[in-house]
Amino acid sequence: MHIADDIALLPADATALTELTYEVNLSRFGAKLPPPVLWSLTKLERLVLNCYALEALPDDISALTELRDLTIISSRFRSLPPKLAHLRKLESLEIVSEQFKAIPECVLELPSLRSLKLRTTLDTVLDLSPLTKLETLWLSAYRQALPRWLERLPALRELRVLDGKPHLPLPDWFWAMGQLTRLGLQYSATAEHPPRLDAMPQLEALWLRNNELSGFPAAIANMKGLKALTIDRDTLGAFPSALLWEGSPLEVLQLTRTKLRELPSEIERLAHLHTLVLTENALKGLPDSLATLRRLKVLYLNDNAITSLPEDVGRLGGLEDLNVHKNKLTAIPPSIGELKSLRSANFAANRIAELPASFFALTTLRSLALENNLLAEVPAGLSRLTGLESLTLQSNPATKGQKNKAAEAILQSLRARGAGADADLDSDAVTLRARLETADLDGARQLARSPALTGSLIALLDDDNAKVRGRALGLLAEVLDDPFSQAIAGLRVVFAGAMKGIKVAAAKARLTAAGAAVDAKGDALAAGAGALVVLGERPGLASPLQEGARLAALPQLQAWLVKDAAPHLMAVETQDESAEGMGELLRSAAGENVLLGLKLAESGGVPAPLLPLLLALGRAHGDAKIRKNAGLLFERYAPAPLKLAVSAALGKNTLTEGLDDKADKAYRALANVDGFASRSFALEVLRLSGIGVGFLLGEPPPWGLKALRALMKGGELALERRAKFRALPDDFGDLGDELVTLRLHTGALTTLPSSFAQLERLEDLDLGHNALLAVPPELARLPKLRRLRFWATAMTDLTLLGGLTPLEDLEVDYANVAMPISLARLTRLRRLAWHSTGTLELPGALTSLEKLEALDLSGCRLTSLPAELGRLPLRKLVLTGNPFEELPQCIFDLARLESLTLTVCKNLRTLPERLGAMRALRTLDLTELAQLRALPPLPFVEDLSIAYTKLADPVASLLPMKSLKRLRAKLTPAEEAELKAALPGLTIRGS
Repeated sequence: MHIADDIALLPADATALTELTYEVNLSRFGAKLPPPVLWSLTKLERLVLNCYALEALPDDISALTELRDLTIISSRFRSLPPKLAHLRKLESLEIVSEQFKAIPECVLELPSLRSLKLRTTLDTVLDLSPLTKLETLWLSAYRQALPRWLERLPALRELRVLDGKPHLPLPDWFWAMGQLTRLGLQYSATAEHPPRLDAMPQLEALWLRNNELSGFPAAIANMKGLKALTIDRDTLGAFPSALLWEGSPLEVLQLTRTKLRELPSEIERLAHLHTLVLTENALKGLPDSLATLRRLKVLYLNDNAITSLPEDVGRLGGLEDLNVHKNKLTAIPPSIGELKSLRSANFAANRIAELPASFFALTTLRSLALENNLLAEVPAGLSRLTGLESLTLQSNPATKGQKNKAAEAILQSLRARGAGADADLDSDAVTLRARLETADLDGARQLARSPALTGSLIALLDDDNAKVRGRALGLLAEVLDDPFSQAIAGLRVVFAGAMKGIKVAAAKARLTAAGAAVDAKGDALAAGAGALVVLGERPGLASPLQEGARLAALPQLQAWLVKDAAPHLMAVETQDESAEGMGELLRSAAGENVLLGLKLAESGGVPAPLLPLLLALGRAHGDAKIRKNAGLLFERYAPAPLKLAVSAALGKNTLTEGLDDKADKAYRALANVDGFASRSFALEVLRLSGIGVGFLLGEPPPWGLKALRALMKGGELALERRAKFRALPDDFGDLGDELVTLRLHTGALTTLPSSFAQLERLEDLDLGHNALLAVPPELARLPKLRRLRFWATAMTDLTLLGGLTPLEDLEVDYANVAMPISLARLTRLRRLAWHSTGTLELPGALTSLEKLEALDLSGCRLTSLPAELGRLPLRKLVLTGNPFEELPQCIFDLARLESLTLTVCKNLRTLPERLGAMRALRTLDLTELAQLRALPPLPFVEDLSIAYTKLADPVASLLPMKSLKRLRAKLTPAEEAELKAALPGLTIRGS
């Protein structure tokens, strides 16, 4: 039995657990202290204590007489109790703590001890020779010369000397320890005193790191039984040919940061190799013989200068993990498609312009990185990679300025269909934008004629790039051929113009030009007039009715009204129950020179383009009776969702009640809050058209699933937070077959219906601005939920987050709550953003998040980080606004860290020189560090911000940074000139 969940909730009376024999593991939760109930589990065999406040074990540990394996992880742990000696069956003891300085004598009384791993900072080392069964010993950061009693340990087979005292040579007797078969040395040899490995031909595994080697130790060639070799941060230059002998049993070879320049063709002799890691070297090419390593499963070649892969790379039939990140590859060999076992491939930061067709046969692929390449189009074949769970495409010409949106769209498409649908639409949408941006109008026009891309084209009217918006508008005028689409496009243009601060006159001019270029001009112009009226009175805009009249008076619209609208209107007057009101409305409107043109279709409805104009007349006409009749017409002919949206905006249940003077004043007040009148109306019409810009919901919800389905687009439902929607329908879970993405910006939800747990396809959920006080338990039953966001939340208890184990992305913003230990259960998490002023410390158990690559702790109140954090595979760490007085030491253990943000950490006075030794670190943000006056040498940083940070001598601090490419800083012209002269290619941006 394995207990690892909610250990703190174990009852004080643990009678029912006394038969527990296997394991209690707190390493995933980092409890503050172990619960007392543990000491009653007398049959326990394995115990892992990751308790960040644990300083010493209690004497009660002596009751666990069956214990065989004990691990203690705590940055504060200092001592072991004498009664530890009662654990006569203990075989393995591991201690991870910076405060554990000495080994107590009670350890000598553990007769069964076989493994002792001390990742600590020892001042002295007790003579352990009485431990005659000890097979494995790790000594970390020892301060004295290596103790001679090591040679008196007859059973010792593995010895790792980690972080030894630099430049202290190992003694002669050490090399005579013939019983060792596994040896690890770090900072334990120098150029003057190289390792005497010739004395240890019996080694089967060897780890060498930071030992000032200037070449490959020739003695390794004599280790005929060597199966694993790691050399890190030592200069080799040439590949060690001594390793390349027929029949070599070598299975794992890692030569990292060794300045290798070439991989010899004789690599084929290492036939047993299953792991080859050659990262951060100077390789430019690979021999074809590499493809003969049939047993190879892991191949890491990232951070080199390799220009091509072997043409027969497909012969590596067992390869599961391939990493060629940050090389100079221009193509991928077609044989890549033969790698039927490949699960992870990283081609990021190369020069790849296209993928071979065979690539899309890699259906076992789970993770694919293609960012920072030269892909001009998003490969449509990516949709055939049905096993794909992670994809990156940003920073390619095809996805310029889109971050990773194209990849997210493809992944969403794959997930939505479970095993694959064509992602050509996603690809075409990205290509369409790229062609508009580069002014390839013929190519864009050819794509835009597909009806499936109409929505994408309309969405581009809200693009961040003004040129893309303008060209998309012109293209819409050419390709849209139905009045309803033209009307929606017109609404979108005016709305986007208002939102982006475009002058109203310019927006009207664009709309008129668009209307003049399409067929059925009257519909588009009527919609435009309605849109302008609905937008309301803005500064510089004349009366809404006058603007509507001006556009309605255009000849083409007048002709349409006379020819098509009048007969229908006359017919309706004699048969519709609201005919009297309609006739009066028309006569009054004509007297005002505002022609509405209520063209009724054969179904008896009002054409959608004219609904906004009708609504505007009902809201703003000077005659109360006209307003009432307009309300009646709108009530009768508008689609139900649109009527409900209008009702919500007016704060009334029906339009006939809402279109009086009192409601008009209420509406104007609402509009003023939004920044300009009637913004919400335009937004609703857009949402109903399927553009996806949010939706205002009333309370209580007067519609059912049919109306909600009408609001969905491509598996996404967005409910605007201003609605103050208090409850979801009880049968909301019936959307489970369709709903993939859900935005619940309601501001008033207190619970979720039990049927919510039926949303089996839901992957992305945003619960921003709500009244929930705890994590709804229904979320724990969503099997595919990958992304969850809470923001501006009033929650006081987030413990249940730990039950959402499928999560890969979690964001908690603007909260005031401590980080729960249960987060350690989210072992699939790749990104965690936790912005909470209530977080004063992190649980050390976060080390269980073995896939976590991005951690954002902005706005917390952390003064330290747990040492265990250094074990995470983090690539990005954000610590903005935390009150650190010194940089947490665990940061320097993050070997993969590429980006570090320390913005507004105002208590930081200095940065340690160890920061410059972080070879992977490329981006460093030191914005607004009020007390920082100088920088340590940072030779690997490429992107640096010191905006609003007043260094005493910025030039002196920056000149040694030979890799620096981008700098954000406020400098004098003389300082800029000096830096640019010394650092060619440097781009400087002012604060």
